[in-house]
Amino acid sequence: MIPVQLSEFVLLTGAGFTKNFGGLLGNEMWPRIVGNKLVQQSPYLRPKLQADSNYESVYSGVMKDTGASPEDKKRLHDAIYHAYHVLDEATRVPQGNLNIHGVMDLLCWFGNKNGPKGVAFTTNQDVKLERMFQFLTPGVPEIDIIDKPQEELTPLKFVRIRDGDTEAICVDDLKNRNGIIYIKLHGSFGWTRGNGPAGLVIGTDKTTLINDDALLRWNFQFFKEVIAQGRKKLLVIGYGFKDEHINKVLLDGVEKHGLQIYIISPSSKGQLEAEVTSGNFYALPIFKGLSGYYQHTLAEIFPASQVETIFFKELRDEYLKG
Repeated sequence: MIPVQLSEFVLLTGAGFTKNFGGLLGNEMWPRIVGNKLVQQSPYLRPKLQADSNYESVYSGVMKDTGASPEDKKRLHDAIYHAYHVLDEATRVPQGNLNIHGVMDLLCWFGNKNGPKGVAFTTNQDVKLERMFQFLTPGVPEIDIIDKPQEELTPLKFVRIRDGDTEAICVDDLKNRNGIIYIKLHGSFGWTRGNGPAGLVIGTDKTTLINDDALLRWNFQFFKEVIAQGRKKLLVIGYGFKDEHINKVLLDGVEKHGLQIYIISPSSKGQLEAEVTSGNFYALPIFKGLSGYYQHTLAEIFPASQVETIFFKELRDEYLKG
């Protein structure tokens, strides 16, 4: 049961959101991984990544391969973790072609301090929103870069996931933290547990990885419960509808709970549907819940000139008032 009153407005972001801030998409992460010296020194890993640019698929295959050595599994894990560090470095300095204050105005739609709370879910593992807007995740201590958003995030600054009753800790945070509720569905760069990094949810078996982690299991259950509350207005930025466990929740929301979906994407609706059809055909009925589609980058909606664009007015009028 959700312990706080929530608004009708819900945000879902994916890798395409951080791309607006200089981030890397999956196909741009692959070169950093295959070119890593740890991979290049491994006769086992190098040909696998050379043959398949989907690093998540390679990761799952390697981790399940009983013939792979523990050393090679660690090499691949470390190479991927380094790629996330590169991603963080690429995004920690604000982009000059984007009006950050405009983006902040949009995010404030989900951060009412005095009334029902909005929720932002993300499949991203970067810490851009922590850096720029001081977002905090229930169950996770405040990360050290909150007050120093342009500093490098080194392992010494990583936050340790708290031990104990995960549900009680998260519920307490929900009740006592003001502003937006920020839920990271696939873990995060910069989180640790015990003596090592907390697991990043990557690969082809994300559901198992989520179920094996108490915090992520709670996060995903919260996602399902929020959508099932009914009549939510979901703004999607940069999520490509390629994660089956996420898509099933959205499908259920559209078919049973009146979920309305608004999408900001530089791709056309036809291009996005074609991508979903290729490998995720079952997810196409999600678009029956489509209430608004905005084929723009965030920089087009919020240009550096800080002018209020017609694109923003259209989005605001349709999403907030429609």
